[in-house]
Amino acid sequence: MAKQSNYNPDGNLVVRGNIVGDENIYITGNAVITGTLSVTGSINVSGSTSITGGLSATSITETSALRYKENIITLNSADVIYNLRPVTFDWKDTGHRDYGLIAEEVNEHLPELVKKSDITGEVEGIKYTKLTSLLIKTVQKQQEQIDDLTNRINSLENTD
Repeated sequence: MAKQSNYNPDGNLVVRGNIVGDENIYITGNAVITGTLSVTGSINVSGSTSITGGLSATSITETSALRYKENIITLNSADVIYNLRPVTFDWKDTGHRDYGLIAEEVNEHLPELVKKSDITGEVEGIKYTKLTSLLIKTVQKQQEQIDDLTNRINSLENTD
């Protein structure tokens, strides 16, 4: 698809090629793009978006305001993070070396962080940004342990 400005499909958008826009793109439905998405303005999709190719952005904002949430529970532990296996690998289609996790393995421990195909139910990918909350909790717990150990060491040193 060549240059598009203010593209407004009311249904699903399927593109096999590139989308380049100077303004805003609004899609009320799902977007599937096989190629590159490059837009100077904003992209708003009411449904889901699937991009096979590259996505470059200056900023990505995920909806996270309290007004959209319910049944909120504070994490007490994120020990499940220790079950994840970071790997390095090559992408089959490009041969590009990369880092990440294996979605099927993450699904065994944190299925809510795994995206599955709406049609087949097959594992597709990982919601990597959602790992941030677990990593923050892990760092907080480790800092508590560090502070406790520091206090114990200081206490032992002061008793001499």
